[in-house]
This record gives sequence, C-alpha cells and structure tokens, in this order.
Amino acid sequence: MNDPLDRESMIEQLGVDFSWVPMWYLAEIPGGNGWVFRADLRGTVFEDRALDQLVLCEGDETVATSVLNAARPWIRCAIEDCGFSGRGDSTKREDIIDCFRRWIQEKTSI
Repeated sequence: MNDPLDRESMIEQLGVDFSWVPMWYLAEIPGGNGWVFRADLRGTVFEDRALDQLVLCEGDETVATSVLNAARPWIRCAIEDCGFSGRGDSTKREDIIDCFRRWIQEKTSI
C-alpha cells in the first residue's frame, strides 16, 4: 500500500510535473527573495492541531534577503493563523514542502 503522502505517488496521481518550476524561477527572477508556501488548515482534521509554533528556522531571513547577502541560505516554517507557512531562499522549495509533509505525518501519528 502506498503512503498517501509519498511525493512521487502524489505527483503520479495528479499527473503534474513541477520539476520545471525552479528553473523557470531562477531564469525569470534572478536574485529573488525565495519561496513562500501556505496551507490553510481550517476545515481539515489538522485544524485543532494548528497551534502557533515554530517548526523550523535556519539562517536569518532579514539578513539573507538583503542585496549583499542574497546567497545566504535561510528557511522558516511555522504554524500560524491556523495554517502552515513556509518561506525560504530560492534553493529551499523542496525543503519547505518536506517540512510541511513531516509536520502532517507527525500530527497524523499522534
């Protein structure tokens, strides 16, 4: 039986290929501030588990997004306003999604 949160099986089921997005982003938005991912948890089984908390924070977003430090890696994922919010530099797209997946799996096993 496939894990319903398995990335490969979800993409296969959806018939969607997101592999082109990072290349497009880097080509179209050089020096961009990075990725933002938000999942509203209202109306889901995770709504009552969505208490404000910092899930992951590495690097300093305010320093890394300045022009002089654009190459410094950073990521921040949190549960806030009844949703998952992930932000990170232009290399952190998969890390943000993976952080969300791990949080969901952790809350599922409780």
